[in-house]
Amino acid sequence: MESNEGPGLFLKIADEVEISPVLVARVILEGYIKDTQEKELKQYSNDMNRNVETDMELSSSSSPLQNQAVMKAEINRLLRDSSLIQNKELAYEVYLVRLKTLCKFFLTS
Repeated sequence: MESNEGPGLFLKIADEVEISPVLVARVILEGYIKDTQEKELKQYSNDMNRNVETDMELSSSSSPLQNQAVMKAEINRLLRDSSLIQNKELAYEVYLVRLKTLCKFFLTS
């Protein structure tokens, strides 16, 4: 995530599009996870002198529903604990979304 914008970019996007900041974070985290998995798979393939296309076919051989469930669980895990996100800028944006969501919850209760 590289931007000249300051912190709170996800919150600004959510305001502009008029959707929940959590939905913005979910969409971006999904893309981040997919990119990270592809990079890890390519690195693994290079380390093992294996064919990336073969590995990708093997990794996608499980059912789409199972993949969706795993992705959803991973996104929820990262939303709950943004310190698990390697990219610190992304982690901070997710943290701000979580903080805003919690503040809204407690202020409206």
